[in-house]
Amino acid sequence: MGRCFFEAYQWEAIMPVVPASDLKERSDSMSRLQNSWRKFTVVAMTASVMLTGCSGAKIDNEVSSRLLKSAKTMPEGVHDQLLAEAATTEEEMARLWARYGYEDELPRVDFDEQEVHFFGLVESGSCPLKYEGLGMEGEGETLILHLSLGSSACTDDATPRSYVVRLDKTIGERIELVGAVEWRKSKPFQTRAEVPLQRGV
Repeated sequence: MGRCFFEAYQWEAIMPVVPASDLKERSDSMSRLQNSWRKFTVVAMTASVMLTGCSGAKIDNEVSSRLLKSAKTMPEGVHDQLLAEAATTEEEMARLWARYGYEDELPRVDFDEQEVHFFGLVESGSCPLKYEGLGMEGEGETLILHLSLGSSACTDDATPRSYVVRLDKTIGERIELVGAVEWRKSKPFQTRAEVPLQRGV
């Protein structure tokens, strides 16, 4: 009998009984902590979305597009402020792909539904221009290439940059002119004169 009492005493000493009122207080405290964390998470996500929306371009009449390639290259001997060329077949795309100095495998494109536009320009060597998207102007005959400039301190030099973009054929076949807008801190910083879109190169 004494041995059983001793074992029971040992167990009670190691694992003390917590009053029900204490358990309720701890549960309430944990619930308040979880609610506070949820509110913080929502605020943080909202702030992140707001900051993201404030850092990019504000594109009017944006069209669906996909950037297939961007690199520090342009056609040899070309130093234009803006160059725009379109491929409507795989053969045309292969020629332009080589013309712009790309050596990797051609991306897959459904030329029954899509076409591919190649854009070339010059940029500061210390401030690469990030592709943001495409917008339309006029009656849909002018395409605007939107780019963002991350840095404010840029060297005064001219280095090549090109972009390869896929878009729907129903949109691309209407385009006659292409222009470009560079954004800095959600404001248009510089525009480039519109040039004719060249086809069948």
